[in-house]
Amino acid sequence: MDTVLGSLADRDDNSESKVRKPAVDDLTILRSDAAQDAPVAAQLHDVFAAKLEVTLQLRRDSPHAAELLDESALLSGELVEGFKEALLNLAAGTILADESRGEVDLRGAEATEVADIALALVSGLEVAIADPDRARRQLRLAIDLLTAGIAAPRQL
Repeated sequence: MDTVLGSLADRDDNSESKVRKPAVDDLTILRSDAAQDAPVAAQLHDVFAAKLEVTLQLRRDSPHAAELLDESALLSGELVEGFKEALLNLAAGTILADESRGEVDLRGAEATEVADIALALVSGLEVAIADPDRARRQLRLAIDLLTAGIAAPRQL
């Protein structure tokens, strides 16, 4: 019985590390990338592409991917929720910074609402990823279309 419990604990520790490592690595990179001077579309794409890539990596590397990505899962749910919250905060902060520079006009929307919409877009792409490259292209297109709607009018 101890051997079974030990192997389950090892699997659980291993599973958590499969979520934690890519998520922490991507957030560290994203925080520095988001501070750079790039158009809002590029910044938001990078933020949400990280989420898509973590999902792709887990689905490729783990037979437990569905459980690892589930926010309600006992072992990884807190990590998944924390990663999602960090992405939303980073995206909203990026949008607000661009708004303060006059590059974005939210037209009455909240930055968190735009970030939530972008998250919904990437989450929809993650549901059934048959072709990862297609999902990446669709994410780029979705973010471009979303940010086109909040781009500040160009001054002539």
